[in-house]
Amino acid sequence: MTTPAVRRSLAMLVATGLAIAGLVTLVVLWLSMSRQTILATDSPTTPCMVEYAKEDSQAHVRYEILPPRSVCTWDSGAEQEETVVQPSEALAVAAAVALVVGVGGTVALLVSDRRRSRAARPAPRTGTGPTDPR
Repeated sequence: MTTPAVRRSLAMLVATGLAIAGLVTLVVLWLSMSRQTILATDSPTTPCMVEYAKEDSQAHVRYEILPPRSVCTWDSGAEQEETVVQPSEALAVAAAVALVVGVGGTVALLVSDRRRSRAARPAPRTGTGPTDPR
């Protein structure tokens, strides 16, 4: 049999672990996407990145957070756009959901513990009775 304190501790452990796992996964996805984008500047198969690597280029790379991807835009007569790197979208969504659920669960547990401890505290005495003149 587990006590309520043990159950709350386990719930807190699971919630914070879920949040940390989601955050770490997203950071790894973003870092690997950035690394792959940098490596793509040497690749002759990506015309936008070849243009981006030039000194006086009109190409621009932007990074999107969710879903994580890098998009290269350049003007070669007509503006063109191509996705350079896009990690697994399903993994990014799962990591974001884990992060939000973990943070939400942690906050909910902290708030409920705080309310429970306030309710267990005795109410302060009011000044309705005789006072000590000392």
